[in-house]
Amino acid sequence: MPKLLFEKTYEKVTREMAAQNTLLFLPETEKQATYVQQRLFALGFIWANDVKKVQSLEECTANGIVLKNQRIYYLGEDDEAKGYKLCALEQLAEDYIAPAALTPPSPDRLMQMFSEVTARLSAIENRLSKIEERLAPEEPPQLQKPAIRRPQ
Repeated sequence: MPKLLFEKTYEKVTREMAAQNTLLFLPETEKQATYVQQRLFALGFIWANDVKKVQSLEECTANGIVLKNQRIYYLGEDDEAKGYKLCALEQLAEDYIAPAALTPPSPDRLMQMFSEVTARLSAIENRLSKIEERLAPEEPPQLQKPAIRRPQ
């Protein structure tokens, strides 16, 4: 089996997350392979051969289970899993909570953070303007231009 080039993820496996990514599960026993398949069926996914029942347990434990393009496969011998997201079995549990430090902020939180940065930047600009006003001369010096004489 070639060296696998997957990425590790700690996100909770939801239907949306699974539909947008190629996921890899590496069950160690047939019981674990059965659990992964049942959870994927519960999320609405089926095998590539349109079957919605537990199958290919030996291949799944030997090679791994892949969810790609919303279909379930077992990892092929030549598949390097490049760009696949490796998920632990715990991430399939309904009550799984991803570690907070590894969970990307929600769009609402991103907007809040952007607003906070914008407000801070405005405050800095105001203070800088006041400093520039105090340091600037009261009247700009008059430029001394040479007088132009008419030719005689």
